[in-house]
Amino acid sequence: MKVFLRMLLCSILLVTFAACNDDDDVKDVMLEVNYKNLNGTWCLDKWNGEEMNDGRYCYITFDRKEHTYVMYHNFNSMYSQKLTGSFLIEEKEEGFVLSGTYDYDKGDWANKYIVTEMLDNSMKWTVKDNLEDISVYVRCDKVPDDIIAGTRSLK
Repeated sequence: MKVFLRMLLCSILLVTFAACNDDDDVKDVMLEVNYKNLNGTWCLDKWNGEEMNDGRYCYITFDRKEHTYVMYHNFNSMYSQKLTGSFLIEEKEEGFVLSGTYDYDKGDWANKYIVTEMLDNSMKWTVKDNLEDISVYVRCDKVPDDIIAGTRSLK
């Protein structure tokens, strides 16, 4: 009887493990929008549905401990512009809202952003006052050296 029960148990375990397939699609897990998950370097990948493949760029590195950021972009210049400041994440009625201020008395960001679809490697920002203005950022290892040096230009 004991042998029969052991064989039955082994059979059940074998069937259970065989039913698990390593090829099953692994779903991305939504992360909470917080300082820890926002920490690191992000690159603007899409802006209002358009891929950022025309030479324009925006990289932003968030420091979760200091609540500061360093941003490099070339939206209104041929070369990199560096901006620094502080940022804040607040949980509001509409979701998690990201806002910021610039250093050197340059004021607040022009917009506040509702951050959604936060994954380990991407997130979506929607302008709070214009729900049609959507940016998608992807995580990257670092800001490229030629952008930090200010030597990358539009091609």
